[in-house]
Amino acid sequence: MKNGKILNTENLLYVNSENHNLYYHLDIDDNVEVVRDTLSKVLEELKEFGFLKVHRSFLVNEKKIAVVSTKTIRLVNGTEVPLSKTCKDQLQNSGHQLFQAI
Repeated sequence: MKNGKILNTENLLYVNSENHNLYYHLDIDDNVEVVRDTLSKVLEELKEFGFLKVHRSFLVNEKKIAVVSTKTIRLVNGTEVPLSKTCKDQLQNSGHQLFQAI
């Protein structure tokens, strides 16, 4: 992370972007870390750990996905994040297993 903190990606549920800030949502005590950075830069760093871009403002930890529907993704903690048509199509076209049945 840009502010010098290092996060364990195993505890990271998802990242969302809002007003030039990134919100790192952790599965420990509903903790949220806020950092000023860009989602595209962070995606490049987190891709190797199984993070997927599912919306222009959201990255999710593939290991934390419970259910994928046509417009949302429910995570293991019950949080729902949006799934854009563009990202869904890209993930389906890349042959990603979780997105083939929708």
